[in-house]
Amino acid sequence: MSGAPKGNGAPCEERADESKPNQTKHTTRTESRPDWPKPSAEAVAAMQNFSLRDLIDASPDPITFERTPRSEYFIGGLFNASDLLRVCTTSQTVPRTDAVRDLWRVLKQYPQMLLSPLPSRQKDALPEQRKYLVVRFHQGSLDDHARRIWHLAKTQALPLVMVTFDAARSLEAWFRAESKDKLREWFAAACLIGAEHQTWNMNAVVRTPDALRLSNTREAYLALRRAGIRELLGLDGLLYPRRQHVFYFDGKAGQ
Repeated sequence: MSGAPKGNGAPCEERADESKPNQTKHTTRTESRPDWPKPSAEAVAAMQNFSLRDLIDASPDPITFERTPRSEYFIGGLFNASDLLRVCTTSQTVPRTDAVRDLWRVLKQYPQMLLSPLPSRQKDALPEQRKYLVVRFHQGSLDDHARRIWHLAKTQALPLVMVTFDAARSLEAWFRAESKDKLREWFAAACLIGAEHQTWNMNAVVRTPDALRLSNTREAYLALRRAGIRELLGLDGLLYPRRQHVFYFDGKAGQ
């Protein structure tokens, strides 16, 4: 792709279908895969009503719909300047691994990233080094996803730090990984209300907050319109937004 950012090696190339769940090919040591529970309709039905607009209004840091992406602001609230992050344009491309301070001005060009900072350029992140857990949902509307996220934030132990739109059809919620001996129990509760299993893996990629997805999708336009988030439908002059906007952020809960 002309003008695409380059990693620590070969240039990046766009994947044909970027909308499918992501699994990076870059090696990271992982834990044994638990046997997660299947979603429970009863557990979902018991949750209180909550919408994406409610989630935006509940954000400790006010959410503003600005024209210029602010990836560096959100990453700076989540990680230290010296933390090594691995970012990529798609999960099938050569990644870039650099300290946050060296990625500062170009983060918005890398729409995907590994969730945990790396101990070094040569070593992979280990499960005990988790800094955050991300949950995402693919079934239902953005309001449905916000309802599930808020339920986890209010009924489970981990603090909600950030919620990012994938610029297609899903929300990704970042929770701070406290009480590491209870993380599996917490993630099982998320799976019970429909969270996908993949983000438990240390080598799963997630959306870089407020970065720009490589392509526009009609899904994003329709999903935002159904949720009543009309403020984004014209930003950057795009009919179908590709902005991975942050809809909730708690800077004090990060780090």
